[in-house]
Amino acid sequence: MDPVKNTLNNILSIVDKEKNTFDEPTVEGGTMGVAIFYYFCHQYFKDDQYLYKAEEMVEKSINLLSAISEQKEFVPKYTGDSLSNVIASFGKGLLFIENKFNYDYDFSSYYEVIGETLQTLLDEDIKRKDYDFFSGALSSAYFFLNKLYYSNGNDKFSAKNLEKIYENSKKASVHHNENEIYWIAPSYLDQIYLGLSHGSAMMINFWSKLYQFNIINPENKQELQWLNKAVNFVFERKRDYVDGYFPHKAFSTETVEKTQLSMCYGDLGVIYSLFNANKTLKNINYQETIDKMLHTTSLRQQEPLLTYDTGILYGASGIGYIFEYFSNEKGQKAYENTINYWNNQILTYKTPDNDFVYGFKDDKNESAKYSFAWGISGMGIRIMQSQSSQLPSVNELLLIGI
Repeated sequence: MDPVKNTLNNILSIVDKEKNTFDEPTVEGGTMGVAIFYYFCHQYFKDDQYLYKAEEMVEKSINLLSAISEQKEFVPKYTGDSLSNVIASFGKGLLFIENKFNYDYDFSSYYEVIGETLQTLLDEDIKRKDYDFFSGALSSAYFFLNKLYYSNGNDKFSAKNLEKIYENSKKASVHHNENEIYWIAPSYLDQIYLGLSHGSAMMINFWSKLYQFNIINPENKQELQWLNKAVNFVFERKRDYVDGYFPHKAFSTETVEKTQLSMCYGDLGVIYSLFNANKTLKNINYQETIDKMLHTTSLRQQEPLLTYDTGILYGASGIGYIFEYFSNEKGQKAYENTINYWNNQILTYKTPDNDFVYGFKDDKNESAKYSFAWGISGMGIRIMQSQSSQLPSVNELLLIGI
């Protein structure tokens, strides 16, 4: 049997069997991600059974969120979980479904409640100086970014909240010297991360989106200095080791060695953020370095301890998405070989004991391995997209954002 068809059939069988294990309404790890998976199946297979399953999971997501809203206290599964992330993720899922597929849905009544709730939670995140994508202010930020995106920039409420996050994120930055700034991660023992997950690259990426949507005026040289200082800090931490240009944390005693290769951690997310920031900064020297790092990183291959699995956050699917973005930016064929390599890894990935890896396995969350971000639902979407250019991009649902 065709390996693509065989893998998709296996994924469908497993998700159908395990979909009731999901107990949270998020895209990344919950029922909203499964709903989106089924919508992709409906588009790909042209079979209405998947539409019914998708709508069933949306309804379950709404019920789960209602149950959470009635709880006296939100209990996170992980250190980095937050109520704002759960609500924002649910909202991003609704926005995606309504705007990226040709179904007659109108979820506008939900968006108003979501926006007002996130605005309240945002004040708490800002007070804690927590700007993390999962635990802090960037959870709400990416809902507001997506809302602004789908309204073609005509959403004053979202724009106002994004401006608020930006201004306060500047105040929360730590000035290492007159040319460099960074942030600490309050939910992670005040450590100083560099990457797209929890660190400087995460904030640089967010600020770059604000320039993209003209929330920040690129002609304002005073504002550009803030972005430049954040980028300077990351570049000053760069090493000459091609398989690990950047340590995970600043001011650490990490050994110079190969580092993780994934969307969530490692060089690739950092390079992605620097690449987009430099669209605004237009620093020729930085661009040369970015291009060199991107080229050598595109030549890296799968290693079990560095690319954990086949999923989006830690695995082959996420790497494929980022190189697909770079290929579109630099020319359609620029990283074709790299994209094909990582797409193929999704179908052939093996653990040392030769078991097929269907995604991230987590004892704390049994459904993680079936989910959008960590597991086989996201992996299945990636496979379908690699086979059909007519299917929509999922970038706005990923860590990299729109």
